[in-house]
Amino acid sequence: MADNIINLSHPYPDFQQGAVMSEAQFDGNNQATRDKVNEVIARVNETPVGTEITTEITDSSTALDASRQALLDTHKASGDHDTRYFTETEVTTMINNLQNQVNTNDADIVALNELISALNTTYSTDVERIAAITQVINDYEAADSNLTTLISDKANQSDVYTKAQVDTMVLAGSVGIVDDLVLWSHLNSSLQDIINAKVGKIFGDGIISTSTWIASSSEYTYEKSVAITGILSTDHININLDKNSQDTASDAELSPSADSYDGGVKMYCNTIPTANMGFSWWGVR
Repeated sequence: MADNIINLSHPYPDFQQGAVMSEAQFDGNNQATRDKVNEVIARVNETPVGTEITTEITDSSTALDASRQALLDTHKASGDHDTRYFTETEVTTMINNLQNQVNTNDADIVALNELISALNTTYSTDVERIAAITQVINDYEAADSNLTTLISDKANQSDVYTKAQVDTMVLAGSVGIVDDLVLWSHLNSSLQDIINAKVGKIFGDGIISTSTWIASSSEYTYEKSVAITGILSTDHININLDKNSQDTASDAELSPSADSYDGGVKMYCNTIPTANMGFSWWGVR
């Protein structure tokens, strides 16, 4: 009876998980594996056909030793994972996110596909398609700019002129809108001077101080003369107090009207003001 075939034994069995074997170690283990396979083949070839093989493996080291089994069990139960690959959970999450995006943008995707289809049927080359897309973008930006301007100006497009239209506008006998504006400025100034001279319009400003108020014989307690060069007693004068002087005037019960005299106006109040009051005036002669 032939000797029993013993278990395969590698010359370098004590490698660690994740460690790299040297070329010599790999070749040694590989050679031991080839020798054992060849031994088994030779034994089978020596056995007559029809003979029941009763060879027993007598080596008791068929199971992993306790330390290696513990490592294997720990790895199987752990979350160890090669991060170069996606886990099933990660793949499922990515697919769900993509599906949500597709569902959310479904209308935009349909519209885009329709536009692409229209481009494919309308234009025959990529150059033409790119030019068409660029034109659409430019038209949109121009329309958006025009819309913003119209909204901010609160005007309809038919109610406004473009810069080019304004630049080409002319009045009879002129050469352009810029010259027309200059001419109108001079003409308006001259007309205003003529109107002022004919009507006798006069104006200016001054200060009503807290001093030189005297008892008045009018219906008010006090009066004060405010000198203004050029005013005549026949002028009709209107007084407008500065906004910062309104409270002071109210406390003093200042008369809203004034009497003119040659060289100024006379103001009236019931209580002498506690602060100077600025005012502007205008009149007709």
